Amino acid sequence: MRIHAENITADDTDVLAGTSLDVLEGGGQLDIYAVSTQADTLMTILGPNQEPIATSIELPQQTRSISITDDPSYSLVVLTGGHFTISIDITTAATVQLLAIYRKAGVDF
Repeated sequence: MRIHAENITADDTDVLAGTSLDVLEGGGQLDIYAVSTQADTLMTILGPNQEPIATSIELPQQTRSISITDDPSYSLVVLTGGHFTISIDITTAATVQLLAIYRKAGVDF
């Protein structure tokens, strides 16, 4: 299992770049949790080869910490390995809490 957690305070076009989740192996699951202190923050997720998975998702507004039991997640089955791009677009000054967890099939679940 690999985990990346980050607080983001400015637009970020590639949150996972340079992290332990920069390149994922195929055959696993990527769970993304993200919340913002403002209601007008957007997230886009692109798969390998930049194919759109989800675009302009409005993030839930909250000030408490992310809860993997209470907050919605965006769960992706990773069939083909590669680089997944998560971009954050902050309109009104905000702090985004992002938690990404990759689980390799047969190892972590």
